[in-house]
Amino acid sequence: MIPFNDLLRQTGLDPAQVTVMLHTPTVRGLAQMLPHLAEADPEVFNTYQSVHAGPATATLRGRPFMASFVRVDSGTLALAGVYAVKSVQSRARTEISDLPAVQRLISEFGTLMEFQNPATDSVWDWFDLELTDHLAALRGRVQIRPNLTRAYVRLADTLDAQIMALSETSVLTTAMPDWRDLSVGAAGLQRLPPLWRTTLSQWRGVYLICDQTDGARYVGSAYGADNLLGRWSEHVAGPNGITTGLKLRETRNFRFSILERVSPDMSAQDVINLENTWKVRLQTREFGLNEN
Repeated sequence: MIPFNDLLRQTGLDPAQVTVMLHTPTVRGLAQMLPHLAEADPEVFNTYQSVHAGPATATLRGRPFMASFVRVDSGTLALAGVYAVKSVQSRARTEISDLPAVQRLISEFGTLMEFQNPATDSVWDWFDLELTDHLAALRGRVQIRPNLTRAYVRLADTLDAQIMALSETSVLTTAMPDWRDLSVGAAGLQRLPPLWRTTLSQWRGVYLICDQTDGARYVGSAYGADNLLGRWSEHVAGPNGITTGLKLRETRNFRFSILERVSPDMSAQDVINLENTWKVRLQTREFGLNEN
């Protein structure tokens, strides 16, 4: 195994000048999508890693460079890039809360919630990070498996991470998760990785909508054109729901998951019958948003 610090030295960086950020979010939707954001949506990804509190802030302040890693499907952490810490600014929380990328992180993943209703007089340290050319050819290819602690920002020279894998191509392109683990917010539905969209268009089954404002639930089924992708897209096509139980609710608060995936050749009536069993089991007619 080759030490990651050797790669830093080869690109002209002293490990004593580098921190390492280990992204292992516990929020399921964010954990699934973060590798994709690192590769395909750098503005949102950089916003996510630009604001910190406590010890992480102090560690980042001390060094001019930061190597960012995100956990991928294999359980390893893949290199998202090496960033220059250009400056640290004190920014009002109200200013940060207005950033489009912050609003996306809140609405799609429920992260950065401290900026949802910020106090007008509070401030936060904001790190101005800029992706550099250091190890650019190895982004998404270098994978490490360090011992994880509560400290997710570490010093490169003391972490001494070993390279566990060097893939031929980037592993940041997010593989489709198991259907049991899938959780997609309304806003994120429009920005799914292409592979996810294709797969959802092929899957049919029974799904759950949870209104994130109060936890109210709705059971539905998908078996027509574009299957789950098509039906979910119909649900969020307008500002309010399309069924009687959902029409008074804002679609932006919907989160989708799959209760049961079925055979692609199951008849529509059999899927509907299965949907009804879930309504009975979850009591979404009596205590949820299903009216029939």
